[in-house]
Amino acid sequence: MVREAAVVLARAKLRTRMVKDIMPGIYGGLSANGGTDMAVLNNNLYFKAADGLTGDELWKSDGTAAGTVLVKDLVPGSTGCFPQRPTAHNGKVYFTADDRVLGTELYVSDGTAVGTRLVRDINPGGFSANPTHMQGMGTNLYFKATTPGSGRELWKTDGTAGGTALVKDLLPGTGNGVGGFGSYVNYLTAFNGYLYFEGYDGQAGGFNRLYRTDGTAVGTAPFNPATASLITPRYVQVANNTLFFSAYEPTRNPAVGSEPWRSDGTAAGTVFMGDIFPGPNGSYAGLFTYYNGGLLFSASNYDNGQELWRYAATAASTAAARSAPALALWPNPAQGRATVQLPAGLEARELTLTDALGRVLRRYPVPAQARQATLDLGGLPAGLYLLRGGAAQGRLVVEWRLK
Repeated sequence: MVREAAVVLARAKLRTRMVKDIMPGIYGGLSANGGTDMAVLNNNLYFKAADGLTGDELWKSDGTAAGTVLVKDLVPGSTGCFPQRPTAHNGKVYFTADDRVLGTELYVSDGTAVGTRLVRDINPGGFSANPTHMQGMGTNLYFKATTPGSGRELWKTDGTAGGTALVKDLLPGTGNGVGGFGSYVNYLTAFNGYLYFEGYDGQAGGFNRLYRTDGTAVGTAPFNPATASLITPRYVQVANNTLFFSAYEPTRNPAVGSEPWRSDGTAAGTVFMGDIFPGPNGSYAGLFTYYNGGLLFSASNYDNGQELWRYAATAASTAAARSAPALALWPNPAQGRATVQLPAGLEARELTLTDALGRVLRRYPVPAQARQATLDLGGLPAGLYLLRGGAAQGRLVVEWRLK
């Protein structure tokens, strides 16, 4: 047994090796100033590293010690340019760097020193454009950048200074000269010829909306399903040639919190997947990953907390999810008594009220054909409760009753 264990360890040691000791000593070339992002282009891995002679700069590796080299020393000496967010697209690697003169701006590299250069000084005067959220689509790279006139908005580049431009100023006049405010672009995701993203335009009651663009100002507009108006999109991702995201649907009665949606890129094909956590807050579904014939994702509900969920998209499951009943309660918060509106077709003959620990505290009989029921809340401490009747459920807040 000891001999077998030794053989296993020896084989593992042969398979696992250090590629190159970039910075000899105990500090390490990759960890000298925190973690690093990585990108792959033409069989080379691009990353941030320091070797003790230069500061943090852009490096590349083909997996061998000889092929692990500095791409270019943008800031000679021990300071370094601190390259971040390397992103491979259209035969190039884009990254942000600070040359200690212009601030943090967008750079591009073909893997050679001579081919590594500034794309454009987007925010002149050393104030930094701080490009982030890079996403390739077609021949362009899209990203969020800051300028004094527009604030944080969506930009695109083809890798040249002349081909680097603002896509659309969603919230005009919100720059403050240095950091800017802007539309807070987020979750850039390419899908079926469009770039989808979260943006703020000052409309929709002051909430962010799901946008999409074809790369032109006129082709940049809010995207909504045919039957709803969504706000505050989150976790916009593509899995199995389908767009997934979480969003609030405040126009639905009762309002739906942040719950999962899927889309084929058309308004009619944008479908609600289910009310996992009924009520105004929602399940905040995200991390959408297609695996073994179904969609796996993270979501939270009242009973289980944040857990792994699975969704198999069929016509029947979609219809069932969209028609999942909810219990409307008023007043909410309530003191002493509350009224519940029972959905049509409810088969449950009893409603149960549970506390935050899942303990059943009250049971209320449901008369046949009843459309409403009155709930006696007397004696219940203040807090959050869940009312259930079969598949239907609703959250109720009980407040102290002042005497």
